[in-house]
Amino acid sequence: MQAIEFETQLENGLIHLPPSYQHWQTGKQVKVIVLVEDIVLQTVKAKPRQPGFLKNQIEMRDDFDAPMTEEELALWYDSPLFPNA
Repeated sequence: MQAIEFETQLENGLIHLPPSYQHWQTGKQVKVIVLVEDIVLQTVKAKPRQPGFLKNQIEMRDDFDAPMTEEELALWYDSPLFPNA
């Protein structure tokens, strides 16, 4: 397989070959790989998090980290999270 490299513009899905390559390998099937220059996106700096932002807005029960009951475990493992458990 032979390769050539050139830069061109795409217009309406057409790749324009430079005149020097227009008759190169006429009639042969070709493989085309299109490489597009990466676009540098402007990043937006996130605002620093403020400690205590949700103070008094979230309530946790005293037993939030207590072991699950057998019933809760059965509900958990029979859920769509574990379809084959």
